[in-house]
Amino acid sequence: MKAKYNDENNLTVKMTYDDGSYEIATVDGSIRADLTEKLNDFLAAGGIIEPFMTDAEIDAEEAQKKLAEAHQYLNDTDWYIVREQDTGKPTPPIVHQKREEARAYINAHK
Repeated sequence: MKAKYNDENNLTVKMTYDDGSYEIATVDGSIRADLTEKLNDFLAAGGIIEPFMTDAEIDAEEAQKKLAEAHQYLNDTDWYIVREQDTGKPTPPIVHQKREEARAYINAHK
């Protein structure tokens, strides 16, 4: 059993049981009276309350992760470019392609 809540605006607590899930609405941090007993039972049964993110927060986190990965790819493959300039040994085409894709993603998400 797990319960999740939206800590940022403290509007929703969602408890997930083995047999389904329940949403408990909150207003200004106060749980609706008709659902307080369910929450108390949930906690008494060993339920754990964890924070969760809104869809917008999940999307933003995923975009930040992809942006960091794009930057990391460029950093990790810079040596190919330096080697090509120093020795003339060509950078593999796939590296050039992926670096272009990484730069395009970074530029699109500035």
